[in-house]
Amino acid sequence: AVADIRKGNMEELFSYGFYYRSRQQMVECGLGHIPSYMVSQFEGAFNIKFPQGYNPSLQFMYHLWEDLRAHWRPLSFYVGMEVLAVAGGVCMRLLGFKKRWIRDMPYWTRGIDCPSNSSIIGQGQQQQQPIVFIHGVVGLLLYLPLLVPLAVKQVPLLVLDMRHVGLRLRWDKALYPHSALHD
Repeated sequence: AVADIRKGNMEELFSYGFYYRSRQQMVECGLGHIPSYMVSQFEGAFNIKFPQGYNPSLQFMYHLWEDLRAHWRPLSFYVGMEVLAVAGGVCMRLLGFKKRWIRDMPYWTRGIDCPSNSSIIGQGQQQQQPIVFIHGVVGLLLYLPLLVPLAVKQVPLLVLDMRHVGLRLRWDKALYPHSALHD
């Protein structure tokens, strides 16, 4: 529970998350005061207060220091992920996105290279920089509640669609990342 989190746990998280070091390593290199400062800034920004101390029963995953935890999944799981990806693609098209490709990676654009933007540049005004969006696990469908308001506000968007992050099947040579280096 959130109530179990102590200040020391947050300091440990910030040490690893921002410096890729343990609390002890931060102290050893003269940066021991920084995690405490970061926690106090976090507490002020979110109007919360963590109790002093450290709760050893709370551990986060040190994803770069620990062994990778991989689990078998049935083929139906990946078929379901493909169905979700198709639904996400339909939604992206309905929002006015265009699907494009760079090598084997698809990406979606909206408000980039359209005539209205080029006419703005012709009038001496600067084109608005696009927001580059990189989705997390599960793919684009999960992030539509974030993308819809941006699309409605006519914000230029470039949305990467990374199949391997979205837990999707690959049927091409990109299954083997080293092969892309030889193209």
